Amino acid sequence: MFKKLALVLSVLLAVILVSSTAMAAGSKSTSGNTNTSVTTSTYSWSGKVDSGNGVELYMEVTGQRIDGSPTVVFENGNADTHAIWDQVAPTIAQKTRVVTYDRVGMGLSDAPARSTVDYSADGVVDRLHNILTNANIDGPIILVTHSIGGLYSRVYQATYPTDVVGIVFVDSSTEYQFDNLFPNESAQFIYDDIVFNMANGVGTAPIEGDVNDWYATESQVDALKTSDPMRNLPIIVLASGNHGFESWYGTTVGAPMEGYWAGFQTTLAARSNYSVLVTDTVNGHYLHTANPNLVIDATEDMLDLF
Repeated sequence: MFKKLALVLSVLLAVILVSSTAMAAGSKSTSGNTNTSVTTSTYSWSGKVDSGNGVELYMEVTGQRIDGSPTVVFENGNADTHAIWDQVAPTIAQKTRVVTYDRVGMGLSDAPARSTVDYSADGVVDRLHNILTNANIDGPIILVTHSIGGLYSRVYQATYPTDVVGIVFVDSSTEYQFDNLFPNESAQFIYDDIVFNMANGVGTAPIEGDVNDWYATESQVDALKTSDPMRNLPIIVLASGNHGFESWYGTTVGAPMEGYWAGFQTTLAARSNYSVLVTDTVNGHYLHTANPNLVIDATEDMLDLF
């Protein structure tokens, strides 16, 4: 299925690929990874890297770029660590260089005082760009991104448009999703649900960003609409069609939510002229653990464009 979609995208992207290929060729001489006989899986590095202000984030780099192929950078969902991609990243590392990492305060990364950290998309983007730069991760990148990571990745792409050549969204969050999921509920209900989700469904204490960071991220993403940064960017939107909303919210509130979510994913895909939307009607929000082959196929499909 994905190979046919890649063929369609490759035809549509003929003009874009000229510039992308030129950029990859330009980076090839500096990467040093031009030997096509290299077995990508033989390279592995992990450690903590400065993300700015003395805060170090843990990252793992596996595989090697071949002939200027993009590096695949995985962006986690809320409260997840790099290990959440363990069923996907090793396979992709057979084809190119792969980066997984822990955001600030998560996993093996530093956990400074919350008051000193910007947990909004702008802060996440700044720290990710810093660790990629400081780890000498050069050349074009493809972002593979889950849940709230989708919002972070959209800001990253808008901030560094010449670096990002494609995005694979894995059941991505979208701006104002809580307002739109609960059109008949009170502002307090919506606020409480954001708090609940930022706590990853356990209590009210945020694990990463809090409700104010969510609002800030929404505003940062919303501000991108005028510049329309993804319009000519190839994207693949993988959506779950089976979140089990009714088990969380009851029939009255939960029954229409799956349809709302599907609409969000359609709107996200429509932000690019070169997009593919695929819905998994069986599995839930964590498609990369429940159906990793879907995410692998989509990522490999994106790589095949370059």
